[in-house]
Amino acid sequence: MSQEHRREVTLEEALNDPIVQLLMKRDGVTADDVRAVVEQVKARLENGGNNAEGGDGPEG
Repeated sequence: MSQEHRREVTLEEALNDPIVQLLMKRDGVTADDVRAVVEQVKARLENGGNNAEGGDGPEG
């Protein structure tokens, strides 16, 4: 059995996947919605895990 080098897909690759796009459409979620959540999580992690937005949900 050979070992292949596998890398994680990027966020943009995942968002451009046809199956992911179908699921997002079904759920009423846009790529921009996902990007916004990722940015919020990134900001929280950079802030030591504290809630930088002051809210619990994606709306802040």
